[in-house]
Amino acid sequence: MLPTPGANQREGVVFWRSAAGEWRSTECGQPRAPLQQVIAACESAVNQLGNRHESSRTTTKQFVVREQTGPLNRSLGNLADTLQKAGDAADDTDGRQDIQSFADHSGNIARTCELLQTDARNSPNPPHIARQSEIHVAHSLETEPAGHRLNVMATIFLPLTAGSVAVKLRDRR
Repeated sequence: MLPTPGANQREGVVFWRSAAGEWRSTECGQPRAPLQQVIAACESAVNQLGNRHESSRTTTKQFVVREQTGPLNRSLGNLADTLQKAGDAADDTDGRQDIQSFADHSGNIARTCELLQTDARNSPNPPHIARQSEIHVAHSLETEPAGHRLNVMATIFLPLTAGSVAVKLRDRR
C-alpha cells in the first residue's frame, strides 16, 4: 500500500462514510481501523527512513533515503489534502472530527517526511565527509615524500639516460 521507488502501480484503499454515519472501506473489517493502520504504516515508514538517514555513512545509503522519501512524501501530502477536504465536506460533527483528526495526524507525518526529504537532499553527512577528507589528506602527506624522491630521481637519471642513448645513436652511424 505504501509507495516504493520504481513501482508504477499501487493498491488503493477507499474509505467512505455512509449516509447512516457508518464508516466503510474496500478492506475487510472496521474501516476506521484500516485508515488508522495506513496512517500508522506511513508514520513507521517515515521513522524508519529517518533512522536510516541518521545512520547512513555513505552517499549510496543516503541516495536510497532520498529516493524513497520522494514517493512517500507525495503520497502523504495527497493523503493529508484528501482528508482535509473530506473533513471540510463532512456534514455531521462526529464525521468531521474523525476525519479532521486523521487529517491532522497525516499532515504532521507529511511535514516530517518533507523535512526528512529536504535534509536528505541537502546534507551529505558532513561529519563523514570531514573524516574522509582527513583520511585523504593523511594519505597525500604520506605519498608526498615518495613523489618528491621520484622527481629527484627523474631529474638525475633522465638526462643521463638521454645522453647515453644519444651517444649510442651517434656511435651507430
